[in-house]
Amino acid sequence: MKKISILFTVIGLVLFFSCKKTYNVAATSTSPAGYAFLKIVHAAPHFTLVTKAKDSLWIYEDSTKVCGAPMAFNTAFPTIGSVNTYAAVAPGDHNIMIESVPTVAGGQRDTIYSIHETLNAGSYYTFLITDSLQSAQYAGTTWRQDNLPTLSSGNSAIRFVHVVMDTKNTDPKSLYDKHRATTLFSGINTDSITDFTSVPLLTGLDTFYVRDNTNTTVATNIITTPMVDQGAYTLYYMGDTAKAVAAKKQALILVQNK
Repeated sequence: MKKISILFTVIGLVLFFSCKKTYNVAATSTSPAGYAFLKIVHAAPHFTLVTKAKDSLWIYEDSTKVCGAPMAFNTAFPTIGSVNTYAAVAPGDHNIMIESVPTVAGGQRDTIYSIHETLNAGSYYTFLITDSLQSAQYAGTTWRQDNLPTLSSGNSAIRFVHVVMDTKNTDPKSLYDKHRATTLFSGINTDSITDFTSVPLLTGLDTFYVRDNTNTTVATNIITTPMVDQGAYTLYYMGDTAKAVAAKKQALILVQNK
């Protein structure tokens, strides 16, 4: 049974007066009935260049702010490192919007990007902010329903997201799992999300490598906490390969989905 752990935020209230039901935006490790579940990952190192807006943003579901603190590159809501968490949000047809953070309290916020989506109760979604945010070609990367796998005991699941998009990083990448001694994914082009794949559970630690087409390692993630039985994880390869952008350099980030 999943552990119940809901952190309610005051600013996340959405009132549906027609049915007298209140929805609360909440970081949760369970699946409360009647909610949809949303994870937001900011993986756009050139957000300001692409959108002409400051890289300090809020995410709204219609008029309800979903995230807590302002988001910037290499942040997520719920926070990266949170275990088994999505935001519990109202289901139905909604506008999911990126909005600027006002420079003064109570100031006007501007809509930078908006998509209209139908969120089903009991379903899980990822809103992935990338440098191709406004490209219709990659709409499937920006918004993704997370089909979390049902696993048998003794297994976990992994998927790989490749969103490093600078011109020095055009070749497909592979994801190598050191302790399982296997390549989990290969030939993955930029702006791609794989499906989850089931792997035998390890009781110890693990190391993952992103490799280019010459088998050279370009990013590494050392897992310091063992994966959980029947857990699901996403490894995000994101950032910029240019050394001049040290704060936004390429990296491999682990996020637990289940």
